[in-house]
Amino acid sequence: MIASIHNVCVWASEKTGFPVDPLKLLACLLISYPMAGLMKRLPHERVVVNCYCIAGGLFFLVGVFDLWTGLLNLLGASLVTYAISTIRHPLMPWINFIVVMAHMSVNQIIRQRLNDANVVDVTGAQMVLVMKLTAFAWNVHDGRQQQLQNWQKRNALKQLPSLLDYLAWVFFFPAMLIGPSFDFALYREWLTLEMYGPGARRIPRSGRAATKRAVEGILWIAALGYLSTRYDTDAVLDRAFERRGLLSRLAYLVPLAITARTKYYGVWKVSEGACILCGFGYRRVAKDATDGTSHKVKWDLIENISPREFETSPNTKALLESWNKNTNRWLKEYVYLRVTPAGRKPGFAATLATFGTSAIWHGFYPGYYFAFATGALAQTVGKLYRRKLRPYFVGTPYKRAYDIVGWVVTQLAWDYISQPFIVLGFWESILFFKRYYFFVHIGMAASFLTIRYIPTKKSAAASIEKESDPVTAIPPPHPINKAELQTLKHDAQDIVK
Repeated sequence: MIASIHNVCVWASEKTGFPVDPLKLLACLLISYPMAGLMKRLPHERVVVNCYCIAGGLFFLVGVFDLWTGLLNLLGASLVTYAISTIRHPLMPWINFIVVMAHMSVNQIIRQRLNDANVVDVTGAQMVLVMKLTAFAWNVHDGRQQQLQNWQKRNALKQLPSLLDYLAWVFFFPAMLIGPSFDFALYREWLTLEMYGPGARRIPRSGRAATKRAVEGILWIAALGYLSTRYDTDAVLDRAFERRGLLSRLAYLVPLAITARTKYYGVWKVSEGACILCGFGYRRVAKDATDGTSHKVKWDLIENISPREFETSPNTKALLESWNKNTNRWLKEYVYLRVTPAGRKPGFAATLATFGTSAIWHGFYPGYYFAFATGALAQTVGKLYRRKLRPYFVGTPYKRAYDIVGWVVTQLAWDYISQPFIVLGFWESILFFKRYYFFVHIGMAASFLTIRYIPTKKSAAASIEKESDPVTAIPPPHPINKAELQTLKHDAQDIVK
């Protein structure tokens, strides 16, 4: 551990009241910016860039956090996956999936026994790594197949990369601790500069886009510092909270939930900005949908969170699609679609497998399972409203009123649903729901008993089904012409069918 960094974080903790380890995490994310700037000025040669990425990751793990055991855990899991991926067998990706998930689960249990949310250990980085490693094994497997869907072709690996390339991707310093997660194929395109088009010889300028994310992230973290001293779940669990009326309790719930989200908004945006400064996130899009000749550059390919989209989501579907996007993509492409037999539409079994994977991936606190179970019910109710009720408002003067009501209900419901993620404990989660009279659970039960009997407007059923399609397109790193776009659409329709 580097003593000077530790001493600065201890001093900052005394001044701000933030715990030391979260401040170290923030320091690593901020240090990533000058490190990324320096890397862009080095010769963009394979060995140089790979060694620099590995050195940066080791600096954070050992130099800042003194996580020698954590380093061994990450390195060991990575080498095991690399070895398993050499096996040519249809079950290879599943074997790897079980091994890396079991390894992470052991560390999650150890962390849960420690039960100190203010200590940063290896499990956060390992959660990101599990997404990478499970995806890597599937991508190697796909590279050995003859027939693939377009979403599989994009990341398929025809041969194992060199161990140096692989480890540099594993320890890529701006994204190692908290993400974003991305497939090896994207790292290879960045490493070879293929990401930026044929003949590219250097990484395009990305300072403005990176600075924008950094400023946004720092503002969210500043908001966390202000709000966290005023809104706390402990206040809800305190007996004094019982003296409040329902409206007062709801008025406390909204800023309480926003306070919890600001932490994720802040660190994810700062991390995204550091990756962008390295050159990740590059995407060329057509300025005019009818003209494929003119393009503009966007830096949103690895975006993990969109606060604006989340806070303005008028329904559960839109809300969940704007949160933790890379994890959602991982669950969809490497769990949901993988457990579905070829030629069949994903059903309840695929949904259950995805739900179970997501729950285990997060850990074993009872609060996680309360939130996931209630959230799954909320998704089902949301689909019910979109299928049964929404068609009656589409194309009418009352559609805007419907969207406003949907926004209020959705935001308030998920502010309530997400709180067990914060309180974590079994009885604490029950008590929190009790403080709010289980109003969301009661509302969902009432919806099941009433909305389901509303006649479905058949004229709108097809469009609603299309909107609720769980398979969404992931923006590609290169521009797509019209013929390729039509092919993607047909493939997406085939998957749904």
